[in-house]
Amino acid sequence: MMLKRIDTISYANAFRGISPVWKCGFAGCLFILSYAGVPPVQAAVFGWMTLWTLLYARVPGKLYWLVYGGSLLFFAASLPALLLEFGKNAGTGVPLSSGWIIGTAGPWTVYVTGESLSRTAGLFMRVSACLACLQFVLFTTPLLEILQVMKKIRMPQIVIELTLIMYRFIFLLADTAHAMRTAQRCRGGQNRFAGGLRDTALLIVHLFGRTMQRYRGLTYGLTSRGFTERIELAPYEAAPVPPRYKAEGVTGIFMLTAAQIWLKWRGFA
Repeated sequence: MMLKRIDTISYANAFRGISPVWKCGFAGCLFILSYAGVPPVQAAVFGWMTLWTLLYARVPGKLYWLVYGGSLLFFAASLPALLLEFGKNAGTGVPLSSGWIIGTAGPWTVYVTGESLSRTAGLFMRVSACLACLQFVLFTTPLLEILQVMKKIRMPQIVIELTLIMYRFIFLLADTAHAMRTAQRCRGGQNRFAGGLRDTALLIVHLFGRTMQRYRGLTYGLTSRGFTERIELAPYEAAPVPPRYKAEGVTGIFMLTAAQIWLKWRGFA
């Protein structure tokens, strides 16, 4: 299961012993730069963060690109709204705005303009750069350390507890779904397309109830161990940052910021 592989790699990567505060702060600075930057800077951030994740942290490339591609499916779903324009035909059958015609339907013409292509390309670079920053934290820092960082920057306690509970709930849900699907296949289910749809519908119907039973057991376990309506995290332990990574990170952020200012000054939009 992909969730378990990601969780395993977050504990077994080459950056495991580096300070989580530094990793989150480094990725956070580049995330802000990616969100507000121009496409050349965003492309540089994407390449640089991918290099750190794959080469320095030694995260498996296949899993990295699989997560990246899966995340881009949400972007792909928005492409029709970003690219396609609709306009009424003029008397000559040419749309009121210039562009490449995709098709016509009655008095309407569907077309793509250069402006929509430029807007989509710019958004793609921003999404890719931000995803690279998030995946760096995802693959190099376990969730418990991320929660410790959130506590250190004084994130509200309710946010930390909800994040921890939902993280645990996702694994309960995935384990229950896997067990139920295995049981169906052992009984001859999930056979052919129609049977697969029927068995998947039954799995979805019963999945929530089974998961809530396991979640109720988790609640009873917390209560029996003296849960006092506040989940306490392990104390934060400071970890070192190798001078090489610290120097490279600071230098890179400075250079990217300087490039962003220079491009803005030259009027690059």
